[in-house]
Amino acid sequence: MNLTLIAAISSNQVIGYNKTIPWEIPEDIKYFRETTMGQTIVMGRKTYESIGKPLPGRKNIVITSSIKEIRGVQIINSPQELLKNIKNIKNEIFIIGGQKVYEEFLPFANKMHITEIDLKINGDSFFPVWNRSEWKEISRTPKKNTEAKINYSFVVLERI
Repeated sequence: MNLTLIAAISSNQVIGYNKTIPWEIPEDIKYFRETTMGQTIVMGRKTYESIGKPLPGRKNIVITSSIKEIRGVQIINSPQELLKNIKNIKNEIFIIGGQKVYEEFLPFANKMHITEIDLKINGDSFFPVWNRSEWKEISRTPKKNTEAKINYSFVVLERI
């Protein structure tokens, strides 16, 4: 199983505020797009609603029990349903949020792409606490958004 979590996370674990990403880093959006293109992305209903449409060039799966059909999206009713049928998905599966979906899939993930944002910021959605000793850092690419004066790093981790 090739299950990867991908997220941008502030230094105090914030991933969202008021159904939006609380920073603007175009390079992170580009990294996300390039990393997930041609793959399967899985998100919760609230994340889908915040995006507002299926992301092109990817198989979009939304986990929800409250919506029966979305054009261009595969609906599944639970994380367990995805895990049960995961062997039928041939490409890499990226979990893209939100908080509850990250919490559900973290125990099953074997890889993470984390954009570490060097900010402490107010938020209402958080990445789950995870045990760093269970993960090995494969790569780290430090960056700086000069317009917003935000330091960040693209970090890839694999489960040990």
